[in-house]
Amino acid sequence: CIMRKLFLLLTTLCVSALAQAITTFTYGNLNYFTQDDGSVYVTYKDRSSHYEDATINVPETVEFEGVTYTVTGIGAGPFRGCKNLTEIHIPATVDFIGNNAFNGCENVEEFQLPNNLKTIDAAAFYACSKITEIIIPGNVTKLGKQCFASCKALKNIIVPSSVVDFGENMFQGCTALETIELPRSVVTIPEYTFDHCVSLTTISFSDKLEILDNYAFQNCKKLENIE
Repeated sequence: CIMRKLFLLLTTLCVSALAQAITTFTYGNLNYFTQDDGSVYVTYKDRSSHYEDATINVPETVEFEGVTYTVTGIGAGPFRGCKNLTEIHIPATVDFIGNNAFNGCENVEEFQLPNNLKTIDAAAFYACSKITEIIIPGNVTKLGKQCFASCKALKNIIVPSSVVDFGENMFQGCTALETIELPRSVVTIPEYTFDHCVSLTTISFSDKLEILDNYAFQNCKKLENIE
């Protein structure tokens, strides 16, 4: 009797653990994985292939086994190397873009980031070489390292005063970037931030700047005005 009760208890615990485990599922043309809070992130198609669509429309909600989930994030690397992708639509519900999310999407020309976005993780838009302008929403607090590195066509970017976490190598290799004004919230310029920004001519800092790290402006051959 004791053994039977113990078996039933272990069975119940195992079923409960499985129910709480992350579930990956497909809805429409995208894959998602669930979070403990009942939301979902967009995830990669599989380990050996890429999404082939030229336009991706991420919905605000998706359904799986009768449950409706809110899409709150783009996970780590789901669109990495998707060379066919030219246009991406991200819903207002998304507040997180994971590392390498759009790394190497070399044919994406423009996108609009949602106003509720709070975090853009490391190398999220690395080598998106056709993007010319990026407007970072006013709720973003973290920009991960190499976030926009090697965006070779990037000329204009607006960094809001909400940003307090500013990763290294942020604009490394952004060869078209000409001017940039950083907000008062950025008190540290990490190493290699503007390395090889060969078109950069003017940059202005606030009076709150405390640290200018190693090689921050290495190979900025046209830099003439620093305020």
